Amino acid sequence: MKKITALFLAVLFLFPSLSAGAEEPGADAPVLEFAANENGKYIYCNNPEWIRSENLADNSNPNPKFLMNNENLGPDQYTMFISLVNRTELPKANGTGFGTQGFDIEVDVLVRAKEDTELRLTSVGFEVPEQKKYYLNGNAYTAEEDLGCFTAWASYLKTPVSQLDSGKSYQPVSFHETTVTVEKGEAVWLSRFIPNYREVPFCRVVHMMADFEIVSGMADVNIAALRSTGVLSDRSNFVKDAAFGSYVRENQHKGIADAKNQVDANLNFVIDDSFTDGTKLPVTIVNQYAYEGNTVTNWFTNLNPRADPWNKYNAAESSLLKFRYEDPKKLSYYGKNVPASQQNNVWRFDSEHADTTQYPGRICGFTKNQYVPNFPLSGSVDESLCPNLGNYGVFQNYHITIDNQGKEDKYFLYKLNTMSNNLIILRDENGDVLQPYPVTKGATAVKESDCLACVKLPAGVSTKFTLTVVLTTNHYGGMENAFVVSDTPSPVKTYDDSCLYNVKNTSFTGNETLKWADGNLLKTQDGRTFKNTGMTETTKRQFHGRVGEMRFLYTPAGYVAKSCLYDGTPYYNVREFYRDVYLLDESFNIKLSHRFDSYATDMSYANGKFYVNAGTIFESEDFVTWNKSALTEMPVGNLGNLAAYMKNGRLFLSVGGEEFLQPEAVPPAYVDAIGNVFYCADGRDLFVSANCLSWKKYTFSEKINALGRHGNILTVNGAQEVDVSEVFSTTAVKLGDQLLELAVPMLITEDETAYIPLRAFAEVVGAAVSWDADAGEAKVFYNKNEFVFSKHNFGGTMYLSETEAEEVLKKDVKAYPDAVIIE
Repeated sequence: MKKITALFLAVLFLFPSLSAGAEEPGADAPVLEFAANENGKYIYCNNPEWIRSENLADNSNPNPKFLMNNENLGPDQYTMFISLVNRTELPKANGTGFGTQGFDIEVDVLVRAKEDTELRLTSVGFEVPEQKKYYLNGNAYTAEEDLGCFTAWASYLKTPVSQLDSGKSYQPVSFHETTVTVEKGEAVWLSRFIPNYREVPFCRVVHMMADFEIVSGMADVNIAALRSTGVLSDRSNFVKDAAFGSYVRENQHKGIADAKNQVDANLNFVIDDSFTDGTKLPVTIVNQYAYEGNTVTNWFTNLNPRADPWNKYNAAESSLLKFRYEDPKKLSYYGKNVPASQQNNVWRFDSEHADTTQYPGRICGFTKNQYVPNFPLSGSVDESLCPNLGNYGVFQNYHITIDNQGKEDKYFLYKLNTMSNNLIILRDENGDVLQPYPVTKGATAVKESDCLACVKLPAGVSTKFTLTVVLTTNHYGGMENAFVVSDTPSPVKTYDDSCLYNVKNTSFTGNETLKWADGNLLKTQDGRTFKNTGMTETTKRQFHGRVGEMRFLYTPAGYVAKSCLYDGTPYYNVREFYRDVYLLDESFNIKLSHRFDSYATDMSYANGKFYVNAGTIFESEDFVTWNKSALTEMPVGNLGNLAAYMKNGRLFLSVGGEEFLQPEAVPPAYVDAIGNVFYCADGRDLFVSANCLSWKKYTFSEKINALGRHGNILTVNGAQEVDVSEVFSTTAVKLGDQLLELAVPMLITEDETAYIPLRAFAEVVGAAVSWDADAGEAKVFYNKNEFVFSKHNFGGTMYLSETEAEEVLKKDVKAYPDAVIIE
């Protein structure tokens, strides 16, 4: 379902600008030339992109080293961008595939003061993309959050981010500006100030951004990766004299730019009524290939023209920042005949230098003895020698003025043709964001052209605005851009909930909430008091030290556990290591385990059976014998006798292990369970049911992003609470092939016997009831027979046992605490 918000991202009715200065009709296309903002510095670390064991700065590495060293930084404003992947596995003997599984690492920044230093941290963004369970048209699927790490970007920008034509939205993690003083010789780790800091699991990406200012003093700001000790932010294994983090040639780079992560271009256009619908506004590209200017209507950004022979004449080279990195190892790559006076230790990563380290052969134009690493480019050079300059994290600001001298209103459309996921922001001439929040394009398998901004151009006035385009991380560079004049608007839309996601706190087992802290697994049932589960070191080793990356599910037979790190994205080689599913005792220690042929992406417990989706849905009653299930969708259970699933927008319910039937009640958008409660979170609405036959709706002031539970209290977004006790006031009834509902709950005695409320039972089966107060008897009239009951009068309400109900109906009756089955 799609609820279009009142938000049009963006047909923007901008106030007309009265300023002059527009170009005359027929003037040449404006030159697209970006200028760097030199009020600060940009620290960029994407090398080595894949973190191996030999790149670590802890004592598990025989030769510990930093990833990047930024030494002797003085007072200035800095932005830092870190994008890495944990690839700590060892390859197979033949060099292909994963021979061993990797381990958790932590990526951090060490600020070591050379003088007494005052550091002000103004913004941070951090993310290891999580797995989320999505529901679309009632069907469930699990996916990893976008590798562009837009939660980190939302945090860094301090504003929500929405995705084009999608219900996906990314919420910022709250952060407050922090000032810290570091005395000379002392050090502080940046992770201390990151609210959502966490370890980086094997084969997962991590993205970190920060704006900070060195107000006074001088410090080294060095980036490191360390093997996780199991205790978050524990740096006891850090080697203080770790070696310098030298550049490794792998087509990615690192360095510092003498500019902020921002470039600006001013463009002035004049249009009139002769600009027909779909006309593209031309710009003039100037680069080292088109040095006299090349007028185009489609141009590329985030692209090194030296590295792309197909688009080098229309690449906006001026948008690329230039990086330098001081590295003593560079000196070891020079040919032996190169004089020392012509050598230097500074790598330069830009469109004017090769990215070579060791001698690549005669392809570079040098003999081995005369070879110069990172040599200046001139003439025709093989593209393989040129660096990948994706300009990641750089705000490319187009400051645009369009003078509409016609008599008809027009619209400016920004078209972006790419498969990558970009971030777009639109501002008026005062710098105010016109769209309620930034919008992302959304990654696609092939290049697609989308309209990412729409601005109204009133007739007879000049309109000013700023369009900002950012390529975030982990996506391909080479953005194809176009400015289009249109007769009609093309609003950029987002949706609240076209694609809902499961907001259940995955640390909730169905019985209690778990927390992994200081190397121990803790549990709580009230949300406040945590105690140790008693998990032994043997079990922790069995889980490869990744207890914090396991999912636990409470069942009456014990806790089911499986790895949940790779549920969404097809980490095919990685999944091979995590095919085991475990049954644990009440102390969270292993009783049984089963290894499936494929990785288990989901698990549940319903109707007294264990279910696991390992490519195919399997079921087991004892966790020993597993058979393929007849079900094609994973059921969810209420820890009792009810199970449900959704398929193609239709809800199916099973009572007491009987066949799945479709209730008459209108189903919610999807169904899941949290303990013994079924639920669906839909925008600001929370639907809750004890049996999927009737639903209680709760509406909150903000969109539901997280759901937890303590007893009968559901917690929404970690703050708001709702008591759901009232949903247990009804009971499910299966009568033949009908699903019905008793308006009164069952009575459960101390010996756990279930009794059926007589009057509600009579209403469901079509019997008549009369009450003789003097005799304390209830008379039931059914099928021309009369029955008298007086035995089970509890608190003034008469109940029936299974046997008494069978006496009335002449049918088999099974009574459970949450359901009644009448055959």
